[in-house]
Amino acid sequence: MRAARAAAAEQFFRLPRWRIAPKGELRSEPQSHRPTIRKDRKEAGRWRAGLMFSTLFLMGDLGGVLAGRLGGCTWGQELAAYYSQAEHFAHWTQVFADLYSGAFLQCTIVFLCGFSALGPGLIGLFLAGKGVMLGLCAAGVYSNGGAHGLVVYWLLTCLSDLILLVLLLWLALSAQALGVTLLHALRGQAPHTRRAPVSMLQRLVLSYLAALLIGAAGCLVGAGSAVLFAGVLL
Repeated sequence: MRAARAAAAEQFFRLPRWRIAPKGELRSEPQSHRPTIRKDRKEAGRWRAGLMFSTLFLMGDLGGVLAGRLGGCTWGQELAAYYSQAEHFAHWTQVFADLYSGAFLQCTIVFLCGFSALGPGLIGLFLAGKGVMLGLCAAGVYSNGGAHGLVVYWLLTCLSDLILLVLLLWLALSAQALGVTLLHALRGQAPHTRRAPVSMLQRLVLSYLAALLIGAAGCLVGAGSAVLFAGVLL
């Protein structure tokens, strides 16, 4: 019995001892994972913002199509008349100037929205309004020219419109991130690092310049394709 008790006591004293860790030591390991968690949350926020902006654009586009089909707005028919006239697509330089001026204006609007705490909401309204305009135009083209007119309109504008939409959504993510940071600052919530607003501003400026450059190349290609298709179909 004594031998058994001695063996049990020896095993007991070999067990790991627990101690009370000093203040801050228990948080040392979770802090090492905080940058990864913060990065994951940031990426998830960007995906949610991109999905929200895309949904607003699609909803505006569908609303514009319905409004145009119901005949409640004549603006779409005026836009449709513009795209059905061959003289508007006769000169490549004029088409490029029209396309790039519109792309420059829209990219600048999204860029400036990033400097406001209400920027995310303003960007959503802008993209929804852009969808409404495109939907009205498509409905007006279909009303005036039927399926053939809609196909001609799509061939003239699809390339430049698609490139510009992708650029606007990409630029909107950077503008939205800076706008949310400004909103948190107004609420008294400090950013996780002091350089976060500066880095977001730098990212937004670089994204804006890249969008203008890529948009110029897209407008070049779009203008060339529009002049080509207009010469054949109009």
